[in-house]
Amino acid sequence: MGTIYVKYAALEPLSRVGGVIFDCDGVLIDEKTSYDKVIQEVTVYLTHMLTGYTVDASAIKQETIYDIRAIGSFNNDSNTIQLLVEWLVDRISAELDNKVTERMTELRSKNFTEMQGVLQSRGKVSSSMVENWLRDLSGKVAPFSGSAAALTALEEEIGIDMQLTKMVKDVLKPGGRYGESLLTTVFDEAYYGSENVQKVRNAGPFFSFTGKLDEEKLIVSRETLEKLSQYGIRMGICTGRGSWETWRTLGEFSRYFVKEACMFISDYITIDPVKYSYLEKPSPIPLLEALKGLGGDEPKLYVGNSAEDHIMFQRALSSRENLLFAGVTDNDYRRLDYMFENEADLILSSVNQLAKVFQLLREE
Repeated sequence: MGTIYVKYAALEPLSRVGGVIFDCDGVLIDEKTSYDKVIQEVTVYLTHMLTGYTVDASAIKQETIYDIRAIGSFNNDSNTIQLLVEWLVDRISAELDNKVTERMTELRSKNFTEMQGVLQSRGKVSSSMVENWLRDLSGKVAPFSGSAAALTALEEEIGIDMQLTKMVKDVLKPGGRYGESLLTTVFDEAYYGSENVQKVRNAGPFFSFTGKLDEEKLIVSRETLEKLSQYGIRMGICTGRGSWETWRTLGEFSRYFVKEACMFISDYITIDPVKYSYLEKPSPIPLLEALKGLGGDEPKLYVGNSAEDHIMFQRALSSRENLLFAGVTDNDYRRLDYMFENEADLILSSVNQLAKVFQLLREE
């Protein structure tokens, strides 16, 4: 399954851990078949809508998505999509069609239904060109890895045409509610599926997407959760996801988690994206609330797999003692490098190694 790395200074407190908070995506649930696919699908859809140019989803590589997430402030996948769309619109406008602004000017006055029906396709961008553009983007964001830089700061630093970007935002209305923001609405329907979205958002659908939610697969095994429970370890969740889809995918495994120790950031963002924006990772507040729900004075462990998870953990340390971090790498060398460089207390290739760690530590 892979090598386990434990920091020597963490051996003793790890042996006394009484509670574990898990991130979801890439830890409990495999996001490669859902959220990563949604990022590709929505980026392609919105780029075509804004420019008229078709882009192959396969040209948007997972490496690019990871490079953006590695910044540490892109836990919300809508932000990743926004940056990708802004970059592609900028490149298409600069290299293929300087009349893109005219199209977006027209789009700004349309509702969702009108947007889908009035504008014609203008052509297709070759996959090789898109891949070159995105390699360039990866190179530009690389210096910001682990910095938690805000999207607005990145836009200025990587050389996007800011006037064009403002027009993109005028159409996408990022950070808004479902049914009001084009970005939020398309993202939700591409993830949940247009048939399911009404159950979650009590509105819509406005578009026609099959959804990726049903394609999600669990990473964590019943054996892992059962053994952790047998060791007396209380378990919670801190995730950018919503509760509806998380419990749906976890299914019967939901019973292993202390509900008071589960924080679903998307539940708050859906209510009011502006009011609750302070909860977005890497804010430590959701993690601290989840830890509070676990109770007890024993050391606690947070298990994540990303830069924003580790940054959130670091920020929580100023308010919480006896907190440790486990980084899950999924055998990705870049994640492994990040976890080593940032001195994670425990490094796992899979969450399913965690029970073995506690077994070995408690036998000594």
